[in-house]
Amino acid sequence: MNTKVFWLALVAGLLLIPAPPGFAAFPGLNGKIAFTRQADNGNLQIWVMNHDGTEPTNLTDNTTYYESNPVWSPDGTRLAFMSNRAGNNDIWVMNADGTDLHNLTNSTTHHEYSPAWSPDGAKIAFSRRPVVGTTGANLWIMDADGNDLCQRTFNTEHFPSAFGADWSPDGSQIAFAQSLSNTNTEIYLVNPDCEQTSQITQITSNGINSMYPSWSPDGAAKIVFERGPAGSSKVWVMEDEDADGVWVQTLLTTTSSNINEVPRWSPDGTQIVFSSYQGNKYQIYVMNLDDGTVQNISNSSFSDFYPDWQPVPISVDIDIKPGSFPNNINPRSKGVIPVSILTTDTFDATMIDALSVKFGPEGATESHGRGHIRDVPK
Repeated sequence: MNTKVFWLALVAGLLLIPAPPGFAAFPGLNGKIAFTRQADNGNLQIWVMNHDGTEPTNLTDNTTYYESNPVWSPDGTRLAFMSNRAGNNDIWVMNADGTDLHNLTNSTTHHEYSPAWSPDGAKIAFSRRPVVGTTGANLWIMDADGNDLCQRTFNTEHFPSAFGADWSPDGSQIAFAQSLSNTNTEIYLVNPDCEQTSQITQITSNGINSMYPSWSPDGAAKIVFERGPAGSSKVWVMEDEDADGVWVQTLLTTTSSNINEVPRWSPDGTQIVFSSYQGNKYQIYVMNLDDGTVQNISNSSFSDFYPDWQPVPISVDIDIKPGSFPNNINPRSKGVIPVSILTTDTFDATMIDALSVKFGPEGATESHGRGHIRDVPK
């Protein structure tokens, strides 16, 4: 019996296969869920909980400021979020445990909100609108340290107004919503390369509210989103299966609640997390895509909303043995070591992308050369 093996020539060192969320071959594992919780006094704070709703923890723990819209970095180590700690709404980042808070935008003339990380963690897209006046929000992009801002939409009136961005897994497009009126919001795509002219494409024309797109982490042209008239939204999915620009929409949630909002994929692509209005408050729900079952995981006396799922990058330790000459395994050597990664019952080596393979400690560089697939005896 044969098994698939992935062969790759590497400079000597420890081989790791990192798996940032959204990378098509390695969607990643499901970590904690970050969300916004509204206390009895109306204050908004950033919380996290386990994927089953246990161990809810307040990360921003204060009674003075309003903090919301948490989104995980691709490596799961940081959160970007909106906060008014500095007066206006700004984009902040902090570690996964709530430490080391930094204000990235720190603007006195604009409000910034609705952050979204690029798949490589190098940039953050966000919405920006003037503090004074009625001009709608525009979509902007900045480096993850807050530098090098660039604008991707150029709205000059109250409508349209851009928000709710999400990067495609390959980083080539950003999906976002634009409010066209008080009762109509549609979803668009734009190229994120700031050295290119913005190419904006509208992909929904529902005539009602279609917003908060979230790309499937498996790399397919598939997006979950919130759709429906105000006060009656559901979770839908749309897919451009033939890559012809035709996005076919399908209803996902049929819960008794009239309001299901802000859906997000799990990093492994098997579940959808969203907020649902139940009685007099929002709760965080998870839907299993294989059977459609839905479960309330927050079960809180408070309102919980704006969920986002932490990716836990996958790394696979590989035994590296010296190959043919030169076979010096000193990490500083320029020798080349052929390595093989075998398919097992729990790991599919054919899904590896050679350009995603790295070796060495943190900060290691990409591998050299190209890999190939081969059948070998088990």
